[in-house]
Amino acid sequence: MRRPLVALFVLPALFVVACGGDDEPSRADTAEKGSEFCDRAAVAETRGDEVNQVGTDPAKVEPAVKAALESADAALELAPTDVVEVMTRVVDYQHRVADLLEANGWDLVATYATDEGAALFGDDAAQADRDSVRAYLEEKCGIVDDSTTDTSDTTATSDASGSSGSDVDL
Repeated sequence: MRRPLVALFVLPALFVVACGGDDEPSRADTAEKGSEFCDRAAVAETRGDEVNQVGTDPAKVEPAVKAALESADAALELAPTDVVEVMTRVVDYQHRVADLLEANGWDLVATYATDEGAALFGDDAAQADRDSVRAYLEEKCGIVDDSTTDTSDTTATSDASGSSGSDVDL
């Protein structure tokens, strides 16, 4: 089963609890709806969706991926203690994907076709981590996982209007 590109860029945002006199926020034990963490997670979800919607044009992929990473990093900054470890692995994975995309000129199809890309995109442990974060966000923040569309290939598609899309499993 192939997973849409957005699957890689879904990340939660955290509730910040200020600690006395410290500029660094302490981590909440868990996320709560309406918290800053959940707000950041919602932004990350939206930006992840945007990555999947830009198609395969490298000029559109690059800014979409960079925006999604920025949101992922912002969410991780506030990740509650009960999810920070798995989120750290997910964000690290997303950065590795972005690095590989950059090395391949932000070309999704070319990136997927490399041996490193095939291994990275087929990493079952990374997928399990992403699934875990998605489930956490749905349960704690009410952010519905809309990345479950099953696809059967990694080709770019285009419709009658000329817009293209990509279901490259990132």
